[in-house]
Amino acid sequence: MKGHLSSVQSLVKCFDSERHASEQLRRTFISKRVEAQTIGERQRVLVTEESFDSQYYVAHNKFYEQVLVPKKSEFKGKMIEVDIYEAGKHYMKGRPVEDAQVFTPSIAQPLQKGQVSGLPQELKASHQNGVCASVASSALMGRSWRFDGDGLKLLSLGLALAALIVALVIDKLH
Repeated sequence: MKGHLSSVQSLVKCFDSERHASEQLRRTFISKRVEAQTIGERQRVLVTEESFDSQYYVAHNKFYEQVLVPKKSEFKGKMIEVDIYEAGKHYMKGRPVEDAQVFTPSIAQPLQKGQVSGLPQELKASHQNGVCASVASSALMGRSWRFDGDGLKLLSLGLALAALIVALVIDKLH
């Protein structure tokens, strides 16, 4: 009986290993078929960063799949159209379409390297021309708050009232 049990167990192990091998083969076949289907496709991708090996730019398609594209400075931050010519499990390689338009997918133009965002150009220019910093900062305040005369009066009155209440509370505590 013991010999029969061990032969059954070894047979079960054999089936398990075959099933495991067959499952791995099925997954590999499906992934290769998907990779092969993407070759030749034309996709629109957004170029976001440099690849780890610094040989390509990394772009992403609408499914956020990684597409490696040639490293040309005019592609960075832009949306381009590519033809997929190679595909692996976690990546694709795309060749830019020759007659396709390269465009920036945002409203504002991207900043140049080293350019700081957030400062209005007029304020920056006035500071460089020697205009007093308080005038420049008041221009910035006026631009960001946009108070009319009545709004500014109400704000002043509210702050004065708050200061009076704080003074009374401190006086009562001492």
